[in-house]
Formats: sequence, structure tokens, C-alpha cells
Amino acid sequence: MGTMGTLMRWLLMLVLLALVTVSRVSGAAEVIVEGSAPIRDGDVGKAREIAMRRALARAAESQGAIVNSQTTVRAGSALETAQVRASACTGESQVIAESIKNDELTVTVRVTVLASGSCVARCQRSYINKVVVTNFAFEFPEHLLPGERAILRYYSAGETARMIRKHQRLLVDFDSLSFPYESPARAPEPFMGKGETETPFAVLARKHRAQYVLSGVHRDFALSQKTWGKLNRRIEIEVFLHDGATGGLLDKRSFAREAVGDVVLSDASVIGSPGFYKSDVGKVLGAQIEDIARWAEDRVACLPFMARVIKSEGRTLHIDAGAESGLSVGDTLNLHIWRANDVRGINDQGLGREKSFQTTAALKTIYPRFAIVELIEAPKVQEPIHIGDLLYSQ
Repeated sequence: MGTMGTLMRWLLMLVLLALVTVSRVSGAAEVIVEGSAPIRDGDVGKAREIAMRRALARAAESQGAIVNSQTTVRAGSALETAQVRASACTGESQVIAESIKNDELTVTVRVTVLASGSCVARCQRSYINKVVVTNFAFEFPEHLLPGERAILRYYSAGETARMIRKHQRLLVDFDSLSFPYESPARAPEPFMGKGETETPFAVLARKHRAQYVLSGVHRDFALSQKTWGKLNRRIEIEVFLHDGATGGLLDKRSFAREAVGDVVLSDASVIGSPGFYKSDVGKVLGAQIEDIARWAEDRVACLPFMARVIKSEGRTLHIDAGAESGLSVGDTLNLHIWRANDVRGINDQGLGREKSFQTTAALKTIYPRFAIVELIEAPKVQEPIHIGDLLYSQ
């Protein structure tokens, strides 16, 4: 009995040692953290979203952080600025408790934290970008049966945004009625009215306080002949990611899958319901939306953060981003202006505008959806700062 007990103890020690070794090799650690946010205007969902992001940021910083600080002396007063960058990133997370007290929501989260060497696939941005999703039109409307057109007409923007919101890596909004291209066949060529100089993507991003725009086109939705007595439906969606400042195309990708079986939508099909996503066509559409959301998150999370000037008073500026975007007092942003003249191509087509760095601004006061910054130095070009000018993360 004694020999058996000793053997069991040795086996247990070996198992524990193996677990520790695997944990160290994988560069992962599990932590429990809290995040809090005030409930404003009774919006518990928004408070929960902000609290969750703060908890995840705290988890990443628990494994170490890089602090960049700067002191600027001007007119006898010192301005302290600092920026904190986590040296790790977060993996899987689970909310284990939630409470509300004095109009403040607190979440307790169990988080797997990955060492910096284990998270090269995901960017470690200090700030949270926002993307606005538009309608994904159909290049060939004739692929849809008459009863399907009303069901599928506006589903894509809302469902893609819901999936991105579920993952909680980005801020997101959607505009189901907007399609920013000349036509589905000509996408990603933007629709520009005569005499218009601002792209529809810049208009959408400013309207929704977003940094980037996600649009798309259903390239294929056709039914094909029966296989073993079942219908096939090939679904291909091409998506485009645009810069919210200029409208420039940053990336694009096609997602194609095939549904077999019950692939015709009826009046009983409720897009977004659990029952729909259990159907043959719903499973495929759900997987495609998941793929698109993951791709957009990975791309947008790696892109620079930017905020727009919404009010200018001397050296003091108001910008359209705040605590929900991860901004903190003392952070610094770079003010840029866009040159007035477009860069022209060989055939005199407009290719875009150049931007130039002007000065650095420090965040002085943070509110949930906007912030107040102060210019550290005067701009290089002695021009007034205009509403809509952009500040970028460093």
C-alpha cells in the first residue's frame, strides 16, 4: 500500500510538472481581474462593454507594461504626459461575476494572458478602433428567389456588427441603408456625386465616430442542381476595408462556402435567431459572418487609431473619442493636416492626398465619448485648426 501511495504521489508530481512546463512553454498565464464603468442614461450594455475592455487591458498590463513619459516646460509650468503599452495580450476570457453599485457596473473576468512572444498574430494597440459596417449588396439579385429578397436585403450589416460586438475587440456600429459604391459590380469604386470631393466612407466614418468602414458585396448566391436529391447554394461575399479619413481601400478579401440541403429561405426564416443558424443555409451564413468578423477585427486592430477635432479654442481642442476608446489622461496624440491638393495620376485621376505632421497634443480631460486635449507646441504650419482635422496615435 505504501509503495502504491508513493507511486501515485510521483505520478501526481510528474503531471503537475508537465502542466507547469506546458504553461511556461505556451507563454500563457491565467489571471482574475476586475473592470468598472459608470452606467450613463441607463445604458447597462454600454457600461458592461467598457468595463470588459478595462478588465482585459488590466489583465494584459498585469504581465508587465512599457511606460513612455515626457515633461514639457512652458511659461513656467510643467506638463506631464505618459503612455502605457502592455507587454502581453489577452486570449480566452470568461465573466465569472457582475455587480452594480451606485450606478457603476463591475465585472470580474478570468483571462488567459499570453506573453508578447506568443501573440504576434494580434496587434497590441493601446486604443480601441471603431468600425462601421454597411450593407452588403447582391451583384446578381436574380440569384435570390422572390420571397428571399425582403429577408436578405439588409441582414448583413447588422449581423456582422453583432458578431464583432460579441467578440469585444473593437467598437462597432452599422448602417444597413448605406451602400457606398457605384454599383455592386464596380465595387470597390466609391459612389461620388458630381463636384463631391469627400468620399462616402469619410462621411460614414464621421457620422458614426468611427475610424474605419467595412463594406461588401455578395458575388454569388446561386442555387445549383440537386446532388443526391438536395439543393446546393454557393455563397461568396467579398468584403472591403476602407480608411475612415480618406476612404482609401486598405484591404479586401473573398469568403466562399457552400450550403447543401435546406438552402431556400422562407417567410419563417428569422435572420439572427438561434433557429435560423441551425438550418443548413443558416450554418453557412453564420460561419461566413464569423470569418468576416474575425478578419476585420485582426485587420482593424492593427491599424492606427485616429480622432477628429470637433471644437478648437486656441491650444485647446475637443476630439470625438474618449474613455470608451481606451484614452487616458496624459496620453499623447499627433495632429496631422491633409494637404489641400490631391496627388494626381498619369491620366489626371485623383489618387488621394498627403498628410503632414503638425504637432503633438496631450489629453487633459476624458469623457466617455469625447476628450479635451492641449497642444504641447504650436503647429508647424501657422494655419487655424479646423473642425474635422485628425489626431493619430503614435
